[in-house]
Amino acid sequence: MLRTKQGILETVFRKENKTAQQTLPYREIFPSGICLLDDGVHNKTVEFDDISYQLADLEAKQGMFHSYCGFLNFFHDEIFVQFIFINQKVNQEVIDRQITLPERDDELSEMANEYQPYLRRQNQKGNNGLIKRKFVTFGVKVKDYSEAKNRLERIELAVIENFKRLGCKAKVLTGKSRLNLLFRCMNRNRRFSFTTWEKMKDDGKTTQDVIVPTAFDFSKSTVFKMGKQVCTSSYVDIIAEELDDSFLSSLLELNQGMIVSIHVRAFNQREAQKAIRRKLSSVQAQALNQKKQGYQRGFADVPLSPELQATINNMEELYSKVTDQNQRLFNVVMVITNISDNLEESRLEYKATDDVVQAANCQLRPLIWQQENGLIASLPLGEQPLKVERTQSTYSLAILMPFITKNLFQITKNALYYGINQLNNNMIMASRKLLRTPNGLILGTPGSGKSFAAKREFINILLISDDDIMIIDPEAEYLDITKHVNGTIINVSPISTEYVNPFDITVNLEDDDPIILKTDFILSFCELAMKRTLTAGEQSIIGRCIKNIYAPYIESPVPENMPILEDLYKELQKVSDPDDEGRSREIAAELALGLEFYVYGQMKVFNNRTNVNLDNRVVTFNIKELGETLRPLGMLIVQELVWQRVRQNREAGKTTWYYVDEYHLLLRHEQTARYSVEIYKRFRKWGGIPTGITQNVKDFLGSLQVQNILENCDFIIMLNQAPEDLRILQQKLNISPELADKAKNVDSGQGILIYDDIQLAFTDKFNKNTMLYRVMTTKPEELKLFREKAAAEAKKQEVMLSLVPDDMYEEIDKTAAE
Repeated sequence: MLRTKQGILETVFRKENKTAQQTLPYREIFPSGICLLDDGVHNKTVEFDDISYQLADLEAKQGMFHSYCGFLNFFHDEIFVQFIFINQKVNQEVIDRQITLPERDDELSEMANEYQPYLRRQNQKGNNGLIKRKFVTFGVKVKDYSEAKNRLERIELAVIENFKRLGCKAKVLTGKSRLNLLFRCMNRNRRFSFTTWEKMKDDGKTTQDVIVPTAFDFSKSTVFKMGKQVCTSSYVDIIAEELDDSFLSSLLELNQGMIVSIHVRAFNQREAQKAIRRKLSSVQAQALNQKKQGYQRGFADVPLSPELQATINNMEELYSKVTDQNQRLFNVVMVITNISDNLEESRLEYKATDDVVQAANCQLRPLIWQQENGLIASLPLGEQPLKVERTQSTYSLAILMPFITKNLFQITKNALYYGINQLNNNMIMASRKLLRTPNGLILGTPGSGKSFAAKREFINILLISDDDIMIIDPEAEYLDITKHVNGTIINVSPISTEYVNPFDITVNLEDDDPIILKTDFILSFCELAMKRTLTAGEQSIIGRCIKNIYAPYIESPVPENMPILEDLYKELQKVSDPDDEGRSREIAAELALGLEFYVYGQMKVFNNRTNVNLDNRVVTFNIKELGETLRPLGMLIVQELVWQRVRQNREAGKTTWYYVDEYHLLLRHEQTARYSVEIYKRFRKWGGIPTGITQNVKDFLGSLQVQNILENCDFIIMLNQAPEDLRILQQKLNISPELADKAKNVDSGQGILIYDDIQLAFTDKFNKNTMLYRVMTTKPEELKLFREKAAAEAKKQEVMLSLVPDDMYEEIDKTAAE
């Protein structure tokens, strides 16, 4: 029969006159998310995330398995349960848009022309064209909506708590979310246009009108059409004695559109035990009768038939499970609906599904002339009209483990590329801006690819956004890439003629007093200069001086009124004596003496007004030439300059990315460590995203401040790790041994990505025969090779030009002029 949507196509029928809306067997979906079925069952749907089950160790897997068994045992015989797993094809245009860089005609166009094909090649390696979602629908049969609401809310709390114990997030779907889900199951490349229940009723529509496709066609025995899509519904005949816990995951890893639905209905425990005893007594009586017949024929010992003995063993084992091992019995129906674009694709995808099912020693059986019921059983409605149940115990059902591994492919304009998921070859695309705290860390041994990972990230940022990037570069590893993108390099050293004034402020910022914000920095600066913690009296005197030296600039904010370090030094020398003992004068003199070395001595590099362009999109502070004495002070000053940029950019609604290589250096000194922690605590509010990069993980973890940083960090790239470092990180970040192995003795560009609660093993291999690779690599042997190749190419060009006759140059010039 062909069923069409009212008002769109003419209704055609074969046996009965029914519309597409009538295919959906429910009476109503309420704004609360409760759905009322035709038989009076009310149900709700909860969506749950995946967890990295496949990368867990054996002990962790066993723990998850037993937790999942407890979850299943929660569903008693009065609760209808359906687990739904949806692999939905995404319009390829959506994926293409996600990985397509904006067109540009600036200095970044050459990079974009190399990076774009690279992203397309990476996309082809996995099944990024699928959105994978998981749901559980649970229902009860009650008299009215009010009673259903109370009972379902109690079940909902227990379900979400069970998922929490399993380590995954879960959320209940609202009515609009359920309608959207059903719409997505049945429609592809169409827009969900539902607004409110009130408007829907005013338009004279029902929820079925909103979600059904243009037509259903159930006129074939083993396939049906849903809109323009060709579909096949089948059920899995679970005939294997034992299943592997990878069976369901193998199905869900197929690169095709499908809905896998598992309906579960528990037996009453007492009735189940009675039924098993009756069956066991029956087969035991058969065995006794078989032996008695043998004795009558004169046989002393009559062996039971293999079939009867197997039945007895199975029933005894089943009785033990139900009575001694706290297992339930369930009626289980597993239905798979393949959703394809055309008939040929449908056949191929059905065959791929059948191959996975047969590999598990089960059978995939088409629902002949029951395709409509197969669709109904597949949709997340909680309705199960098929008569193909299979009885399973808790353990047998739990082996259909619904967890595989987490994917990370976010469809949003801010998503950046972070490599390939090692488990399924899917691209990893994520936006740090969506994180609760987008602060990040990149950790790894020398040569593991730390700076390469940072450069690849900020190149991606430059190519898709107008965000700013600031870098502290202690080893001069970011100079080439900064030059290549026409960024600004500030060489911070005692002999540099490029100056940055640490006393710079911006007075047009809203909400915050710039003098108060600057005072905290200057106090830290003075502590580093004095090499000790300031007393309360010293802080008070410096605070008075700061107010005085900024007064002219606040009154008239012109560049020549901006104070420098020397102004503070002179102001301290002018401090009057407010008490009889002259203590303030002594304190001020001591403070001025401590600053004198940085005002007139060899370290006067910080006693100048800014003479470099800090407004560039990319600014790299090269602090390689700073000695041990100046380095803490230099890093503190750079951090303050970054704060200034972040504050300015917040007013413009722009994000500032901040990279610090050799990050452990900042944590060695109290003042820079305190400033670093403050950045990780407050940057989010100001629109800043910091990333610390370090190879000295042990030094990093040994800092008293590191715990504050880890607690405010939802993004971590762990590349190859030293064994002891890996052990500590594994414990602090709760990483399983199997996943931890992905960061042990691995090649450059491989490791673990942590994004909020998602932990993935990734690999990021870049084509070395590209301009991008040449400006990103910092490996000495590769840099040497690239320089030699460039020199050889230049020499070759020189030789070739020397062979060209002089009169040919005249001809070339003439042609060019014409």
